[in-house]
Amino acid sequence: MQQAMACVPVRNLLVEEINRTSNSVTLSFPLRMRPWFSKFTSAFGHEPPVQKKRLELDELGTFCWTRINSQRTVQDIATELSKAYQLHPEEARVAVSQFIRQLGKRGVIGLKEGEI
Repeated sequence: MQQAMACVPVRNLLVEEINRTSNSVTLSFPLRMRPWFSKFTSAFGHEPPVQKKRLELDELGTFCWTRINSQRTVQDIATELSKAYQLHPEEARVAVSQFIRQLGKRGVIGLKEGEI
């Protein structure tokens, strides 16, 4: 767990912020194609179509997203969330970890190893 919290989230450069307000942001990112579909379209000489998906973040998601800057660790973001919203530190760690995991599954961010 300590190693995971020391990782640094990095934004995917293909992700765009759209409709940003003070409490929410909508992200637009390319949808991952299934390998078989990509091979199928390539076999007929076509490039697979680029499809985009949108993800609207709530207030807490927006708070975390704005702090992902390729320098802060997951723990740093959790600590800031805990202080800003007066959450128990463990509750903030769980919330940030789940948020980071979901963004990672969608290809919106990646993780690089931080220093322990």
